[in-house]
Amino acid sequence: MNDKARLRFMKTFGIILILFIVVFLASIFYTEISESGFNPMLLIILIPAALIIIILVTLITRLSKGVRTGLAVDDELSHRIKEKAGYYTCMITIYFVLALMFYHGFLVEDFGFPGLVVRHAMLVTLFLIIGVFALVWFIISRRGIK
Repeated sequence: MNDKARLRFMKTFGIILILFIVVFLASIFYTEISESGFNPMLLIILIPAALIIIILVTLITRLSKGVRTGLAVDDELSHRIKEKAGYYTCMITIYFVLALMFYHGFLVEDFGFPGLVVRHAMLVTLFLIIGVFALVWFIISRRGIK
């Protein structure tokens, strides 16, 4: 897929994602307001949605400017950086899941430590994967591949 087609696909996906977020939040507001009236605490859910939309629009405009000037969307170095960050993230996640298994299998069952709810463990693991990938990608992109 060439860069213009890839950028067109990314723009289309971004617009669909933004529309989905807006429709989802509008339905939440409509449901909550019709049931219990307006609550200013509802505005808190707009903060993550606004951040997602701002980041998405910023990335798409930056990519559009790059493609218009002739830059590639994904070059070899950025591809290698993503692969290396993904590898390190996978290894760290494996060790984290092994530690969770040790905690639950040994400490919870044998010594009575508080147990983990599965959805909480999965949520923590998901946030760990996202955070570790972002941190490792940032470090490798600043330091360079050696």
